[in-house]
Amino acid sequence: MGNEKIVKTDKDFRKKVLLITLLLVMAGIIFIFYFQNYLTGLRSLAEEYPELALQRIINSMKIIIFMLMIIFIGAGIYFLRLGILTIKTSQFPPPGIKVIKDTRLIEGKNAVRKGIIIIILSMLFIISGILLPIQYYNIMHTILM
Repeated sequence: MGNEKIVKTDKDFRKKVLLITLLLVMAGIIFIFYFQNYLTGLRSLAEEYPELALQRIINSMKIIIFMLMIIFIGAGIYFLRLGILTIKTSQFPPPGIKVIKDTRLIEGKNAVRKGIIIIILSMLFIISGILLPIQYYNIMHTILM
């Protein structure tokens, strides 16, 4: 235990990650408030023009599903790359990967195992990102037909 290798924190990278996370959380909160107001407006619209309200709901869902698809596939590709690098180098985190806190370097078989797990999870992200719009289409087709 005394000779563990540690990958040191990249403080600038940590600041960027925290700032981006904060901005995303703020954007999410704003989106939730906006969407609640949007849904309230749709309720009023549905009383007079139900077909128009339904079309707007469908369009909103398409946008949300597309955004989720991009997030899932993007995260999957990032983690796939991380898993492949981990296996190739037999190190986790792989050389050149910045960390936001001091991280114990894992080498050898344990790193390869971790890389395989990361690849499996990345595939789940990618498959989910692909299946999400397909499932949405199937559900909407069933409801509207």
